[in-house]
Amino acid sequence: MKNKPKSYIAILLIFISFITMTLNAQDLDSHQWENRILIVHTTNRNNIDFKKQLKIFKDDQIGLIERKLVLYKIINNQFELTNFKDSNPIESGDISKRFENKYVKHKNDFTIMLLGLDGSIKLQKQKIVSIDELFSLIDSMPMRRREMKRNN
Repeated sequence: MKNKPKSYIAILLIFISFITMTLNAQDLDSHQWENRILIVHTTNRNNIDFKKQLKIFKDDQIGLIERKLVLYKIINNQFELTNFKDSNPIESGDISKRFENKYVKHKNDFTIMLLGLDGSIKLQKQKIVSIDELFSLIDSMPMRRREMKRNN
């Protein structure tokens, strides 16, 4: 009977650490059907393409908001999530192994990805994407076309 409290405490600690890891790991599934996701990844914080790509987004936040975009900036294994409705980061931390294996498996100096509302990869490049190219791609998607019809 004396060992039971210790085992309960151990189980409780394991459970709490599991919950904490889950809360700190990004969950892209929470964006499904709500937001399109931009992932901009670099292995070097000073990468010129990384900085230019982020500036392109900063310069047209209204268009990004209209298209329901959120941004995951990833430097090595650290992420920062920004919703363009609020330019301040809303979450940051270590990327999860699941996220890394699915979206950052190639350790390129610079990668940009677009995930659609359904969570599938719509664009993946190792070079800067212009805002016109991005918006043109999104605006050609069936769900975006329906959104635009509803808003007119």
